[in-house]
Amino acid sequence: MKVSKLRLQAGFVTLSALALSQTAVAEDTVKFTFEGGVGAVADSNVGIPDLDQNTDNSDVAVELRGRLQMDYKLTKEAVLRAGYEITDTSYQDFGEFDLQTHRGFAEAEYDFKVVKAGVLANYVHARLDDEGYLDYTQIQPNVSRLFGDKVFLRGAYVKTYKDFKTQDGRDAEGDAARVDAFFFLDGNKQYISVGGQYGEEDAELDQFDFQGGTARARYTQRFDVFGKQTVMRFGAEYENRDYQAIDPAIGEERKDEIVSAESDLEFEIAGPLSMDLGYKYRDRQSNLDSADYDEHVGKVGLKVEF
Repeated sequence: MKVSKLRLQAGFVTLSALALSQTAVAEDTVKFTFEGGVGAVADSNVGIPDLDQNTDNSDVAVELRGRLQMDYKLTKEAVLRAGYEITDTSYQDFGEFDLQTHRGFAEAEYDFKVVKAGVLANYVHARLDDEGYLDYTQIQPNVSRLFGDKVFLRGAYVKTYKDFKTQDGRDAEGDAARVDAFFFLDGNKQYISVGGQYGEEDAELDQFDFQGGTARARYTQRFDVFGKQTVMRFGAEYENRDYQAIDPAIGEERKDEIVSAESDLEFEIAGPLSMDLGYKYRDRQSNLDSADYDEHVGKVGLKVEF
C-alpha cells in the first residue's frame, strides 16, 4: 500500500473523530459539519488537463472524499469559516494518473447591512501518482447582497498563484473579476445560479500566458420521493482561452474553447446516508492536439453528512 493511501486513511479517521467530538461540544455560535464519500468513476479519456496530457483511453477509478468545516459566529455581524478537504482518485489501469488533492480554506465575512464583505482564501496541494505536482493558492475579496428573498448577487476579485513541481515554465500568477447571481424560485428548494469570470494569467514561459473568460449556469431542484429528500442538478459551462505568445509545438498562438454539461441526482437512503449519481461531458477544442479531445465522466457513490 502506498504511503499516500495510509495518509488518506489516517486523514479520514481524524476528520471523522473531530467531527464526532466537536458535534457533541459545539455551542450555539459554533457549527461543525462533516462530509465523507466513496464512489466509482468511469472516465472515457484519462488525463491531466493542467499539464495538457491525456491518454485517449478509458478507465475506471475509486474515489474517496472527506470534508470538515467549522462555522463560527464571532458576533451578530461577523462570521468565520474554515475547513479541510481531501479527495483521492485511484485508477485501475492508469496508476500514473492517480490524483490526490488536499484543500485548506478560510473565510471571514462581515455584514454591513447594505452589503456583506468578506475574503476567502484557498490553498490546494495536488499529488500525481504519489508525487507532488501542483500547489495552488487563491485569494478572493468579495462583496455580496441579498435582495429580498429572491435574488443574491456577489462580486469578487480573484488572485491566484500556481506552482508546478515538475514544469516550472507553467508557474503562473493570475488576476480575474468574477460575478455570481442566484435566483431563488422556491427558497433553497428551487433556484438558478449563473456566473462569469474574466481574467489573465502571467506564466514563467510566455507560451502559457493567456487571457480568457468563463460563463456558467446551474439549476437545482429539491423534492421528496417517498418521504426521502432528493436533489437534482443540471449545469453547463463555457470557457475560452486566448494565449498570448507563439506555442513552439504548433508555430502559432494557441486558442482553447471548452464546453461542458453535467447532471447530478442525489437521494437520501437513510438519515445522513445518501446516494449520488452523476454524468459530465466536456468538449475541449484547441489547435494544440494534446488539448483537443472530448470526455465523458460517469460516477456513482455513497455520501454521509452530519
